[in-house]
Amino acid sequence: MEYVMTVDGAVSEDAPDWGYWGKAEFLTYWQAAALVVGCDPRAKRFASVKQSTEYKDLRRLFFQYDHTDTFISQDAIFKYCDACKIPVPEAMRQSYLAYRPNPPESPKILRRKVRALESEVRKLKGQVETRNIGKLLIMFYAMCRDATYGYDPTSRKNETTKKIMAATSALAADARLEVADNTVRSWIEKARERVEEELKRIKRKEQRLGRRHTATSKGLEL
Repeated sequence: MEYVMTVDGAVSEDAPDWGYWGKAEFLTYWQAAALVVGCDPRAKRFASVKQSTEYKDLRRLFFQYDHTDTFISQDAIFKYCDACKIPVPEAMRQSYLAYRPNPPESPKILRRKVRALESEVRKLKGQVETRNIGKLLIMFYAMCRDATYGYDPTSRKNETTKKIMAATSALAADARLEVADNTVRSWIEKARERVEEELKRIKRKEQRLGRRHTATSKGLEL
């Protein structure tokens, strides 16, 4: 049985069994509040301690800190108390660290990391979709320039739009698929711009490789 000196100098047998509680990775809010005020939640004295303002305030603060779970990690308790300058029994901290030299992250922090990773995955998916759309635009423009559709970017008048609309309508015999001419012209223009961007990118890459090759050749000559 552990003993602790009370404020008035008397010895109390209600001190927490830190060896027992140090093994617990997570605590309920009321257990955490009881331990921080120095009372074992299993002790008889807890019945009177839980009526104290200090205990009630701590329990409310821990609940507000993370009310999404029934339990709160001891590591999160220490970090929160340190940030708020709430004194924590050193024995509580040391007994916990004795079983966990590297305390695990709290569920709240882990959830934040999961959300951050999910956001990153969405961004990467968006980038992949953008690249795929770019490739589709290049293929679409190549088909437009084919003799079948005969798109000429230098001509002000093209039959390409009408041909594409007709080909779209012919996809289904029993259901007419319609695409507005403005939509077709808009996508042809987007495809043309995408091809021009890709050609410029390839040219810049070849120029960089050319300069690198030139520099390498000069180095070999030296």
